[in-house]
Amino acid sequence: MRLLGIECLGDGVSMAVSSTAKKIVLRKVKARRQDEVLTSTMDAALKAAKTTLQKIDAIVVANGPGRFTSTRIAVTYANTIAWSIGKPVVAVTLFEAFAFRLTAEGIKDGTVVLGFPALRGEAYVQTFKWKAGACKALDRACWVHSAPDARMPEKPITAADLLGVAVIKLSGGVALGPVEPLYLKPANYLKK
Repeated sequence: MRLLGIECLGDGVSMAVSSTAKKIVLRKVKARRQDEVLTSTMDAALKAAKTTLQKIDAIVVANGPGRFTSTRIAVTYANTIAWSIGKPVVAVTLFEAFAFRLTAEGIKDGTVVLGFPALRGEAYVQTFKWKAGACKALDRACWVHSAPDARMPEKPITAADLLGVAVIKLSGGVALGPVEPLYLKPANYLKK
């Protein structure tokens, strides 16, 4: 299955193209204005993977948590690309991608609060439980003022990290696209 992964929730854009679970092409660009580099980054990833957009089987997008505008850009771009080529689109949260990465690394059984930094020292968190190599979310993702005990990723989540979760979702009959952004912090929030 050929997947195109899109992630632009932070300070850049990453695109991943997979033809197999072991062959993934990743392209990353540092940019604050993600909308200006999405298409060129996608084109570079497709070219490096020696494929075309028409040969992609599904679009995968990181739908949050992240900055409000970045999240909206990522989801809108993914929905538009999927619609234009007539393919499904699947959303993967950063929490799902991080949990999948930890599972692949062989995390020990137990309960872990996963976190991602938000602006102003705040965090996005979600609790997961691992048992016998399987992972399950125990609660809904939320935004908190601080999360000093949350496990944060040692390296950023990229579009390549989304693909394993997407394969599971696509094979499991999850409802596909159009997808919506995962907003955890109110748009009108002002820290006091």
